[in-house]
Amino acid sequence: MIKKRHLFLLIIITFVIWQIYYLKNEDIIDYKRGDESIIYWDSEDLTRVGDYTDIEIIKLKVEGSTKVKEANINFTDTFYYIPEINKVFYGIWYTKWNSYAKKGLKMEARNGSHKLFIGGFNKESGTFEIFQARHFRNVESLQEIEQLTFYIYPAVNQDNEPVEWADEPFVKKIKLIRYD
Repeated sequence: MIKKRHLFLLIIITFVIWQIYYLKNEDIIDYKRGDESIIYWDSEDLTRVGDYTDIEIIKLKVEGSTKVKEANINFTDTFYYIPEINKVFYGIWYTKWNSYAKKGLKMEARNGSHKLFIGGFNKESGTFEIFQARHFRNVESLQEIEQLTFYIYPAVNQDNEPVEWADEPFVKKIKLIRYD
């Protein structure tokens, strides 16, 4: 009888811990799965388009792996392209103890020799992971972003102004295909 009671308590405690973890990390889990959009609107976007409820949002799926193994950073499976504001939104996530990301990351995206401007990002912190919703702009067409190469530069030293970045970046090639 006592063993059944202990087992029952163990199951209840496990369930409560899992619920607390899930509630604290629900947004990050949804972002990673693509269940929740990572698009964030700034005042410039709203000034350009006004009411954003009728704007076309093109979902793009990453073909292949989204992990940058050397840096232990992951990209979201889904990118979002908004032609009206010429922006592409995507996300990255990593563990809180990621030694590269702790100091800071500078990212560049290129489609061939053309460098795309990467804007700011929103950061969401979970129990064990950090998620960053990021974007780049000045994208005129889908053809511009079918094949992208990301260059990820970890900070070498944040103590100095300006921040010193690594000479050699981590490189991730991503092919995007349109959801139909």
